[in-house]
Amino acid sequence: MVVVGAPASLQRFGTPGTMAALAGHVRLGFGYARAVDGWPLREEGGGRVVVPASGRIQASDGEALRHLAIDGAGLARLAAFTVRDDVAAGRWVPVLEHLNPGDREDFHAAFLGQGGPLPARVRALLDFLAEAGRVG
Repeated sequence: MVVVGAPASLQRFGTPGTMAALAGHVRLGFGYARAVDGWPLREEGGGRVVVPASGRIQASDGEALRHLAIDGAGLARLAAFTVRDDVAAGRWVPVLEHLNPGDREDFHAAFLGQGGPLPARVRALLDFLAEAGRVG
């Protein structure tokens, strides 16, 4: 997981370098119950804290949060593999990397078929997710 912000948004509101600096930023979050409701971060003193999302914008999936953050609606905390290309293209800047606890979130894929052999297209998708979904 990584916290990212659009360059224009960071230029306008500043690039947070500390936990306290997050108070001046909209922190985009998910609009459904999650195992951890907020952003787990490592405190400067070494402990852990969960920083809640802020603002009135929430989304039900990471792709929506990705688009909101790219458009400058706020900072987002998303899986590293989903933001890698955007960071490389300059659409995002990682922030607070020194506070990243290195946590991971599981994702699951399920196929409810008719029984019998797994279709090749489903196998290909599962193989892709198994490889591309690895964050570390």
